[in-house]
Amino acid sequence: MKKYYILFFTILFLDQLTKHIVIRNIPYQGFIPVIGDGSGLFNLVFVKNTGVAFSAFTGNNTFFLVLASLIVIAAITWALFNRARLSVLQLTALTFITSGGAGNVIDRILHGGVVDFLDFGIGSRRWPSFNVADSSICIGAALLFISIIFFDKPAKPATNPE
Repeated sequence: MKKYYILFFTILFLDQLTKHIVIRNIPYQGFIPVIGDGSGLFNLVFVKNTGVAFSAFTGNNTFFLVLASLIVIAAITWALFNRARLSVLQLTALTFITSGGAGNVIDRILHGGVVDFLDFGIGSRRWPSFNVADSSICIGAALLFISIIFFDKPAKPATNPE
């Protein structure tokens, strides 16, 4: 279990460190072009999301703070009580998901919304900005999906010997 704690806190640390660097170095709603100009392929930005993915339900920070906190606590508790039945891949996936969720919960508490800073797109066609925690959640979800699809085999139904 120690390796999962190390992974959890490493992701959480990297998430909070990168957000701290962004907050200190980019004005709110400002950007720094990395590849191309401001409408180029990749920018560092500083925006806050008070909603959920893709800025849906913006303005509901408190609701999503409570909801995300409950989900993170429930997922960690469930994983701890069921760790003997979970595979390494499943535990790793849950670690990615919960560490990302915890990082975004911290943002909601400290900053009144989730700090996003990675901005990709071409011209005016932009992918919604995201952060290390969001990436961690997506990686965890992908690992969990892979685990379920490729490694969790349903029990074979009992055959009727008639």
